[in-house]
Amino acid sequence: MSGRGLPVPAAPRRATVVLLAVSLALYVIARTTGAGWDVVLMCAVAGTLVVAALLPAWGLLRTGAAVEAPRDAIAGHPFACTLSLSGHGPELVVRVEDPPGERVRARAGTRGTVTVVPPERGVLHGVRVELRHAGPLGLFAWRRCIRVPLAFGVEVAPRRSPVALPALAGAGHTPLDDPSAGSPGAELTRGARAYVDGDPIRLLHWPATARTGTVLVREMEGPRRPRVVVVADLRGPDPESAASRAAAIADDALRRGARVELATAEPDGPCLGEVVSTIDVGRRLARAVPGVPAAVGFPSGAQVLHVGSTA
Repeated sequence: MSGRGLPVPAAPRRATVVLLAVSLALYVIARTTGAGWDVVLMCAVAGTLVVAALLPAWGLLRTGAAVEAPRDAIAGHPFACTLSLSGHGPELVVRVEDPPGERVRARAGTRGTVTVVPPERGVLHGVRVELRHAGPLGLFAWRRCIRVPLAFGVEVAPRRSPVALPALAGAGHTPLDDPSAGSPGAELTRGARAYVDGDPIRLLHWPATARTGTVLVREMEGPRRPRVVVVADLRGPDPESAASRAAAIADDALRRGARVELATAEPDGPCLGEVVSTIDVGRRLARAVPGVPAAVGFPSGAQVLHVGSTA
C-alpha cells in the first residue's frame, strides 16, 4: 500500500484567476454601492471557488496506490508495472516519477499498466507516484506524491558494454577463442561399473576387468570446463561503466561455455559466487556497491579478470 503524502496545490488555472478577479470586483462593488445583488453573486462565485478548491484535495486524500513490478530490469530499458488505484472514482492524471515513467489518465478504483525506465542499475525497493486531480469543475488542480513500496526489490542490471572476454592464455588454461567450443577439454574417467548390454566396447575397463574377473566399463564425466573469475571493482570514478564491462565479459564467458564466478562488494561485505546465466550476472551486479570485492577463495586454475579503475 502507498505511503502517506499530503496534497499540495499545483499551478493555478486561468479560469480560477478570472473567477477570483470577478469575486474581488463584486466585493468592491458591494462595499461601494451597498447593492444586495452584488453580495449574492459574490457569495455564489466564492462558494463555487471553495468547493472547487476542496473537492480535489479530498479526492486525492482518499486515493491510494499499489505497484506490482517484475523482479528483473535493465538500466535504460523500459519495463511495465501494474498500477492499482484505490478510492471511489475521481479521474486522475498519474505519473511515475522515480524511476521516470509515462503520464497516464486513470480513474480511482481501477488498475492498468504504466511503463517506467530505470536510469541506472541498482535495486528498486519502491516507486514514487504523482497523482493530480482537478475535481469536477477543473478550477483548482492539486498534486500528491506518494512513495509506494514494492513487495520485492526490482534488480536493475547494468547496460552491457560492447566488450568481449579476452583470450585466455597461459599454462593450465584452455583458450576460449572458439565460440563454438562450449565445453573444451578431454573426457575423464570417474570410475568403473558393471557392463550392461549396449555399452560401447571402447569403454571396457580392461585392468579392472582382469583384476575382478567381471566385465567392467569406465564411467566417464564430461570435458573439463575452463573457469573464469570476474572481479568487479566499482570503487573508481565511473562505477556504472565498470559494472557494464564486467557484465559483458561474464556474459561472453558463459556463452563460450566457461564456469564463471563473480567477485563483488555488496552492502554486507565482499561476495564471491558462481553465476550460471545472464540473469544471475545482472542480479549480482545490481546489488554490487563500491567497495573492496572478494579477493580470496578463487577456484584453483581459474583465470582471474579484474574490471575497474584499480585493474
